[in-house]
Amino acid sequence: MRNTTRRAFVLYFVIIAFFAGLGFMIYNFFVHGAEWTSNLVNQHIYKNGEISSAGTVFDRNGTKLVYSEDGVRVYNDDKTVRKAMLHAVGDNSSFIATGVQYVYSSKLSGYDFVNGVYNLKKYNRGNDINLTLDADICKTAYQAMDGRKGTIAVYNYRTGEMVCMVSTPSYDPQNKPDDIDENPDEYEGVYLNRFVSGMYTPGSIFKIVTAISAIENIPDIYSQTFECTGEYETGDGKIICNGVHGTVDFEEALNQDAECAEAYLGKLMADLRVRERTALGNQEKPFDHNGNYQKAIRFGNESLRAELTGDIDAIVKRMEIFRQWRNRFASVQNMASAGMFHTVGLKADGTVVAVG
Repeated sequence: MRNTTRRAFVLYFVIIAFFAGLGFMIYNFFVHGAEWTSNLVNQHIYKNGEISSAGTVFDRNGTKLVYSEDGVRVYNDDKTVRKAMLHAVGDNSSFIATGVQYVYSSKLSGYDFVNGVYNLKKYNRGNDINLTLDADICKTAYQAMDGRKGTIAVYNYRTGEMVCMVSTPSYDPQNKPDDIDENPDEYEGVYLNRFVSGMYTPGSIFKIVTAISAIENIPDIYSQTFECTGEYETGDGKIICNGVHGTVDFEEALNQDAECAEAYLGKLMADLRVRERTALGNQEKPFDHNGNYQKAIRFGNESLRAELTGDIDAIVKRMEIFRQWRNRFASVQNMASAGMFHTVGLKADGTVVAVG
């Protein structure tokens, strides 16, 4: 009887252990299945350590950024677009850990808990992904970098969409150069998305935090003045300002912001439909009533304010010269109509000529 009881307990223990192990395996399969599927040893997705079969990645306009064809990943036809979108799309070898092809590899493979990657194996295609990025805008941003190292991003604050995200240096993922490891200066941080993973000083964004702290802890902060010489020596180095602002009070110090000024200047140019800053002075009428102009003046440094007010002065001066010329010409025309002159003309320098 005792042996039967012991055997029953052992059998119960084995059954419990079996179902516990089965449950543990199912749980891990459910939680980590997508991760296991995306492993580089999965020959359905990878060949020789490079992604070969997966879904298509599109930009916001439906432009194909990368897709699979005959077991090979094919990138956009435009070389500059390929380089501009590299860090967003990712590379074949998953060196860029923040790229779509790595982060969303299980989605691109078409994996699901029930079927695994059956559709990818049978039809050689997975799920497609549509990005909010605009390939044309990213291309323009990449060209604007002009070989410099850094990042450019455009964010739609109303929708939360990233419209542009470019990081440099970059390379052509369709024809990866062989000398990346041999040229550390040219390709420094090439696998790093500087926008997502780079470390940059918060700059003007943190001015709000500093200002709040000053208001809360310095009773007479609004009556204090500060001298800006263009740089400030600290124990660890030197802080460079965007200009020399001279003596400013607390509000003026907070207002001085080159980035905000440039943003409002860009909006002003859009309002006036000009492509170059030099074209602002060629407007027919002054634009000092424009809200973006006023904000650019408020946030801009002395140089920008002088440039913009100079444009207004030039327009006003040109309008005054035209007004004087028009009045003079109208006066002579009236005299000609009265029979005092037979011919009224205009010289190249704007001088009115009357022939009696």
